[in-house]
Amino acid sequence: MTSQTAVSHNMAEAFVGTWNLKESKNFDDYMKALGVGFATRQVGGMTKPTTIITMEGEIITLKTVSTFKTI
Repeated sequence: MTSQTAVSHNMAEAFVGTWNLKESKNFDDYMKALGVGFATRQVGGMTKPTTIITMEGEIITLKTVSTFKTI
């Protein structure tokens, strides 16, 4: 592992864990600009997803979990 790779690896490790959305600003306007319908925007605006970041070796995995969909 080069020193640059080691630094990148250490930086990535700092983000490993569970992250909860506290707030989102202008999300409704953003979805509206994308052409998302009213009902879907209302549901989307109420969703507070949780992102789980894991790292195994050089593989970084991001999993986003919400009431409506997990990706």
